[in-house]
Amino acid sequence: MKLTAIIFSVFLISHASSLRASVPAGNDTFKEAQRLYEQGNYVSSLGRFLEVLRQDPKNAQAKDYIKKIGENLRERENRLEQTKQGRHSIILRILKDMMPPSPETQRLVYDLADRYREREEYIRAWHILELVASSSQRVDPSLYRRQEKIQSELEAMTLSRDRNARLYGQGAWAFTTNKFDEAEDRWTKLAKLGKASDEVMEFLNISRQTAREKIAAPKAIEVQKAEDAVEEIVFKKLEVIPQLYLGGDWATARQVLLEAKSLSPNNPDVLRWLNWIENLSSQLGAYPAARKESAAPVPTGGLPPSVSVYPKEEAAASAAPERKAPASKAAPSGADIDKSKELYNLGLIAYMEGLNDRALSLWEKALQLDPQNAKAQVALERLKGEQ
Repeated sequence: MKLTAIIFSVFLISHASSLRASVPAGNDTFKEAQRLYEQGNYVSSLGRFLEVLRQDPKNAQAKDYIKKIGENLRERENRLEQTKQGRHSIILRILKDMMPPSPETQRLVYDLADRYREREEYIRAWHILELVASSSQRVDPSLYRRQEKIQSELEAMTLSRDRNARLYGQGAWAFTTNKFDEAEDRWTKLAKLGKASDEVMEFLNISRQTAREKIAAPKAIEVQKAEDAVEEIVFKKLEVIPQLYLGGDWATARQVLLEAKSLSPNNPDVLRWLNWIENLSSQLGAYPAARKESAAPVPTGGLPPSVSVYPKEEAAASAAPERKAPASKAAPSGADIDKSKELYNLGLIAYMEGLNDRALSLWEKALQLDPQNAKAQVALERLKGEQ
């Protein structure tokens, strides 16, 4: 909002001084201002439009553009603030998909943790280190040293004479030792005092959610056991259906499927078989009883995908090697493509944290591995345009 106030202060000063000018507005200056505005270069275009107003104080188009620039800058400022508040959550979502970490990912996590600690965002620093620690079989000792350093600093804060620092430290210490109820209590007090930072509010929500999950966990386990038991019963019922179907005993098959449906109404295999057998009844007029002399007739349209009339022929076909088009020599390998995606994600995290040089390097490496990585290409071009 400060930026918007500055813009209109400049506008008023310039507008007042322009009353003394009587030179007609230059068309080239106006066109240049429009071009800069359309490119999104609002600050530079503002300067040009103010120049137009100095020459022609009654230029309504220039005034409209200046008003739009103010609105656009205000909107951009709001977006940046929202991005800042949700940045750590986005980074965590990206990192969770990259666990266990590669050496490159681990190095970036260490760098981020160090940056958070320098900004006194101790919970964020500890949290991303814990993400790596919990997903790695063998953890670098330097990770534990970093966590111990954070916890020692938090322990000192718990004894601080400053009430806000003390509540922050007590809540953070509780969070790092999995005492989420205690962390919620301390941070809630901090929030009521109006002294909770974005970091505190983010992890206050995480603490509440984690505490609720711990309470709900026993109940969830019992529910899961019951669901697993039902699934096992339905599976056993489905196992006999192909034999009943091919033996011609569709009436029994239908009855078994109806029982399975009553247990699991949305099971796709149950519904598929039931629809199939009921379609047969509409074609043949009845559900035939079991008969020894022949298998079930095959209606128009064949059998469900899981049943084969010609098992030997299909087995031979499935055993035949699949013909593939020859790969291009220039095409990257699957490992290169995966690595390129990882480097793109690391570059995105670096960019969000303001490490533009690191992001540039990572995206360039991503494109070297996979020149078709469109996300890396777009991100690299955008970053170069900003520099």
